[in-house]
Amino acid sequence: MATVAVTAVTNGFSGSIGKLLFRQVYGKTIVSKKPRLPKKQSELQRTNRLKFKDASLWAKATVRDPERKAYYLRMAKKLKLPNAYTAAICDYMRKGEINKVDTRQYKGKAGDTIRVKASKKDFPVRTVKIILHNETGHVIESGKAVIKNGLFIYKTCTTLPAKIPITLNVKLSDHPSNITERNVTIMY
Repeated sequence: MATVAVTAVTNGFSGSIGKLLFRQVYGKTIVSKKPRLPKKQSELQRTNRLKFKDASLWAKATVRDPERKAYYLRMAKKLKLPNAYTAAICDYMRKGEINKVDTRQYKGKAGDTIRVKASKKDFPVRTVKIILHNETGHVIESGKAVIKNGLFIYKTCTTLPAKIPITLNVKLSDHPSNITERNVTIMY
């Protein structure tokens, strides 16, 4: 890999010529050998490449919005990344985590609360959805949890008969292909 001296020909140039690849990094033109693509890919490699392709398309569309671009520029500076596009890709590629599901305040009555602690490295969690199922899998109710003091809080709408098992499905999602789920069975 080499840095190219700025000339009228190479200034801002990116792309490939023969076996050489030119790209822009921090305002400098870098030249390197073109990478060879592997002949065989594992299923995991193929899945990761497709996810990165989706992330790239999403990031390009995201940074076209001035507000979102400004947000990702701030995140890029904070995380020491080169640009808003790279920060958007990081956000897309990182999965959120459901750290804790607290059902202690749920007693089967309308207005009871379910609390979820969720996190994502360097980026905020955007959406947590709660779905309550009965023992046959029928949906009793569902909705989005509201964030308050760092916790996602879901207030139930339905009063249930006493002592029936409930499966609680917690879904954390940032992007259509970035969903984390956890099921918890409770008997209140």
